[in-house]
Formats: sequence, C-alpha cells, structure tokens
Amino acid sequence: MPSTIYLTRHGQTVRNYLSIADPEGEKIFYYNDDELYRLTEEGRRQAKVIGEYLGLYEIKEQSEKERTLFLTSDLERSIETAKIIAYALGIPFAANSIAVPELSDPVAIEIYETMEMAVAKIAGLMRTNVDRILKESLQMNIIAVLHAQVNYLLLESIGIELEDGFSNCGLQKLVYSKGIFQPIGEYIENSRLKRVPK
Repeated sequence: MPSTIYLTRHGQTVRNYLSIADPEGEKIFYYNDDELYRLTEEGRRQAKVIGEYLGLYEIKEQSEKERTLFLTSDLERSIETAKIIAYALGIPFAANSIAVPELSDPVAIEIYETMEMAVAKIAGLMRTNVDRILKESLQMNIIAVLHAQVNYLLLESIGIELEDGFSNCGLQKLVYSKGIFQPIGEYIENSRLKRVPK
C-alpha cells in the first residue's frame, strides 16, 4: 500500500532570520551556535500553522492520526518543529517519532564529485529510512521535518526543482510506494498555508 509523506523544513531559526535582516553577516558573531539554530517566535508560529493546516485538510480523522509518525534529523530545530506540529495535531510526539542523524544538512552538503552523487545519497537515505518505518505498518502517514538541503536533494531526485529553495515550514506532499517517491500537488510556501480558509 502507498504511504503519504508530508515533507517540510524546520521553522525559522535565528540564523535564518539574520540571513534576511543582516545580509552582510555582521551580527552573526554575537551568537553562539546553540543560539543561532534555535527557533525564533516566527519559526514556532510557522510550525503551528503547518500543524493546523494538516489537521484541517490532510490528517483529519483520529484513525489517521494514530497512523502518523514523525521523521526528523537529530538536530534540535528539526525536533522542536516536529513537536509543535504534533501538538497542533493532537499526536503524542515521543511515542510517534524517529530521529535519523544522517538526514541533516551537514550530511547533505558534504562534498560530492557531482550533484548526481549528492542527490542519490539523500534519496537512498530517505528510501532506507522510510522502508524501515513501513515494516511496522503497510500504510502510514509520515511527517518528515528535515532541512533545506536534504529536502532540495530529495525533490531533485524526483525531478522537482524549487527555484527559491525549500523555505522554512514549506510543504510538499509525496506518495511513496515500492521504493519510489512521487509528488502529489505543488509545493506550498508556509505563508500560503496560513491563508487557507478555515
């Protein structure tokens, strides 16, 4: 049976905010790494918006929520975003989540000889981990809260190229069956999710 994957990126971090507010990078040195990668208030709001959207339009029934699992990296910004989405959906996060260290940006931006190698690496990691999850259940919703480069490379592997990259808490719905990811509908920016009528 095919499974549905809701691919998203963590909410806005202090570093993401500074890249917009301080493009010259002058203020970045006032922060340590822990502070730079914390979610901002806007990042937490973005995560809540995506959780509310999924609850209203995608994962509406309790039976669907019971078959929903979160896939994150082991980085705090990914895990915190997923916890906020889970809370908005009414899903207990601790019992329904798997953290995979290999699905983080440091892995995605390693130096590969070609872009094709990087795409193949990330697509392979995703297939391996999704297959591992699905051994527990033949049909499951997976909310994958990952990172810009990981998401970009996964979408590149199925022929989707996002002109402006994968924004914080943007959303791409995929279906996964027999080792193949296929897109369902278009990529949606977070700012468009909050405009959907309730």
